Amino acid sequence: MQSVFRWNQGKSRNEIGVAEARHTCATKYLPQVVSAASEARVFAVIGVHAAREVSQLFHLGLDGEHRYAEFVHDGRPRAFVYLDHPSSGGKKKRFATAVTPEQLDRLRTEFAATTI
Repeated sequence: MQSVFRWNQGKSRNEIGVAEARHTCATKYLPQVVSAASEARVFAVIGVHAAREVSQLFHLGLDGEHRYAEFVHDGRPRAFVYLDHPSSGGKKKRFATAVTPEQLDRLRTEFAATTI
C-alpha cells in the first residue's frame, strides 16, 4: 500500500485569515508532520497557499510550472506534488495531469511502497 500524505490549507470561507495563518502553521507543524509520517513517501500539496508554504519551507521551487520536487527529510527521500485545490479553476488536480509522464513513472517506481 502506498503512503500519501495530504497537507491542505484548510477550510475558510473566502480564505479569510489563510494568508496570515499559513506561515505560522507551516513552520510550526509541517516539519514535525513530515517526520511523523515516516512511512509516507509521496506528499500531495493541495492548493496555492499550501504550495507556497511547503515550497518556501523546504526550498522546493513548487509553482504553477514546477509541480514536482524531491527532498530528503530525516534521511528519507520524499516526493512532493503540487495539485490544484479541488474548488479552484485549475485543471491539475490529479497526479497524472500535474506531473510529466517521466515524473509519474518515477513516483511509481522509486516511491512505490514495497510489500512485506
